[in-house]
This record gives sequence, structure tokens and C-alpha cells, in this order.
Amino acid sequence: RLKEAAQLLIMDCCQAQPATSGDSCTINDHAMQALSYNQITKLDAVLKYPVEIHSRNNFPQLSIPPLKLVKAVKEKLVNDEVVVHDVRLNGSAASYCVCDDKTHTVQYKDLDLIFHVTIRNERDFYVIKEHVLQSLLNFFPDGISKDRLTTCTLEEAYVHKQVKVNAGYQNGDRWSLISLHNDESYNLELKFVDKMNRKYQFSSDSFQIILDSYFQLDGLDCIQNGTVELKDTFFPTVLAYSAYGNFSEAEYQLNNKLIRTKSPEEIRGGGLFKYCNLLSEQYKPYSCDEIETQEKNNVHSFLH
Repeated sequence: RLKEAAQLLIMDCCQAQPATSGDSCTINDHAMQALSYNQITKLDAVLKYPVEIHSRNNFPQLSIPPLKLVKAVKEKLVNDEVVVHDVRLNGSAASYCVCDDKTHTVQYKDLDLIFHVTIRNERDFYVIKEHVLQSLLNFFPDGISKDRLTTCTLEEAYVHKQVKVNAGYQNGDRWSLISLHNDESYNLELKFVDKMNRKYQFSSDSFQIILDSYFQLDGLDCIQNGTVELKDTFFPTVLAYSAYGNFSEAEYQLNNKLIRTKSPEEIRGGGLFKYCNLLSEQYKPYSCDEIETQEKNNVHSFLH
């Protein structure tokens, strides 16, 4: 009976819902799909496998499971009254989880995590950055004094790249990026998004996996102590979203290595480098009719 009750509790807490933030209010049913058991096992491995974060100076190398870093950052933000609507796995790591291994395996390096937040003012940008850097202290090896480590010191040691976009508080993009350094370019990237008009380049990189129900499951005592085990006949509901607008079409194009997009003129920089990279990985344009238009748009946007 205890096991049955725990199972019911898991299923009750794992009914993921689309984000309620303004950036996600236009999600339609065709853009969403629940992950299969095989996809969730891949997601589980991605989030729990430690990512090595290297320093530029003589600071210690950090071994950080993405799941633990996300929980630490989210807790600090919520405690500081920053509204966090949801957290998502994005980019090539999400494509890796969605892709059918029977067709091909998506290779990924950077691990991209999106926090959908409400950014009310410049202070929120500052608070977000401070809490990400402070969270790194959780992963320092035992025996190392942290008393004199400031966020400025941590930034200099571990941050590979930072981006802040604030195009106004009406219809402009508002987001920031903090990329943690890895010597082999397997960077751990945390993006904090209030508003982003263009969320993807091509359908194959349009996937976002909503992680909140997964976090709820991982936090249950019955999972942590092994009372309940997940298997192919019993696993939580985890929703994935395709910014392309149609999940099934995007998944088909990913599995069959097809290049397609919508409104290419909106892609920042034209997506030329991404397009060339897809070609080098043996992806092909969706149709012959689209090749000339696609390549002209890529080059024109890149040059202008």
C-alpha cells in the first residue's frame, strides 16, 4: 500500500504544465509532446552527469551535476523574490534527448539551461548573476576556504562568457547568459529569459524540455530512498516544446537529418554558421525548392 500511495503521489506531482510567463503564452497543442521513457532516461543521464568547470587561474576544478546547480540557483532566486516561471533544457542537449537513437545520435557540447524569469529592472539582472556565482561555492572541494572568495573573483575564474540583452520593457528582448568555462568547450550555459522573440534557428534545435515536473519527482523521498523505481511502464510526465511550432514535424526533421526553419529573416546573424555546421553533419535541406531561398537568406542576414 505504501508503494501504491507513493506511485499515486508521483503521478500527481508530475503533471507538467506549460509556463505561464508572458514569453510562453502562445504555446499551442501541436508544439507540445510528452517524452517517452527512453527520452526521459536520456534526460536523466544528461542532468545528473557531472560537468567539469575549469578555472583560468589556480582555483580548483569543479565537478557540477547540472541538476544540482539548477536547484541551487533556483532556490536562491526564489528566496530573493525573483519570479521563476519554469526551467528548461534547450539546444543540442534537448535535441539529443528527443532524437531517436535508431536513426542517428545528436552530438552536443554546450549544455544549455533556460530559466524563464520575470526581469523587472536592472537590479534583477544583477541579482541573477550574483546568485549563479554564489551557487558555485556549493561545489568547491572540502577543505578549501571560501571566506574571502567574492563573486568578482569567481567570475574571473570560472565564467567563459556573459551576455546581457535589454531592449526595453515593452516588446524588446530581455535576457542574460552566463556560460561556465570548460577547457574542452563543453560549457555549462545558464540563460535567464524574460522575453526572447526568436528562440531557435532551425527545427532540429528548436526543442525545449520543461524540467519542473522532473525536479519534483527527483525531490521525493520515495525516489531518493528507492521505495519506488521508474521503469518503462511507470514514469513521470515530462513535457517538451518545439519553438518551431509543430513538435511532430520538428522531431521528424531531426530524426531524418533535414534542415528547415520558419521566418529565416528573423534569425540573428542569419544562422549561416549553424547551417554550414548542419551540412557538415550530413543534414540536407528539406526540399530542393527551399535550398536557394534558404541559402540566400542565410548569407544576406549574415552580411547585413
